[in-house]
Amino acid sequence: MRHKVYTKEQIIKAARELVIESGFEHFTARNIAKKMGGSTQPIYMHFKSMKELKLTLMDSLRQEIGVDRSPVVQNEQELVADLNGYIAFGQKNPQLFKALFFDDSGLGELVYQQSLAYCNGSDSQEETNKESFPADQAKRHHDYLWSVATGITLLTNSGLIELTDDAQQKLLNQFLNVLRLSE
Repeated sequence: MRHKVYTKEQIIKAARELVIESGFEHFTARNIAKKMGGSTQPIYMHFKSMKELKLTLMDSLRQEIGVDRSPVVQNEQELVADLNGYIAFGQKNPQLFKALFFDDSGLGELVYQQSLAYCNGSDSQEETNKESFPADQAKRHHDYLWSVATGITLLTNSGLIELTDDAQQKLLNQFLNVLRLSE
């Protein structure tokens, strides 16, 4: 009997679908294999561990969110574009957004640390923009912006507020102005 061959991409897709349906609390090799209709063997052929699969899924989602270009934000337009990408991702994928950022066994802390490293440029070999802000100021700006973007996502997903793309852009730009004035 011939066994079906699963690609790395098929495994990542099944893992993503499982997280959307059940959150990270059910993120196991057995559940992913069940989702694919096979055994766990292909998973461990492509990934050394479930942690590696989670990290690979995170990298895939980071690209989907729109932060897959240079790890150093060069200017405010790029920053606002990244925030809009984050918000759009959360609005298009509310279950996945919830699983990523709010499930106890999700990856909220990891995503937060990656996002902070991204804003600081520390996941890059480049030094081009590292001196832009002192570390404490960069962290403070990141945390404020993360909170605003997450709030916009949650409030629009719940239907409590409605924002056009222009209104959202204006809100983010106004918030950046407030941050600039508070320096």
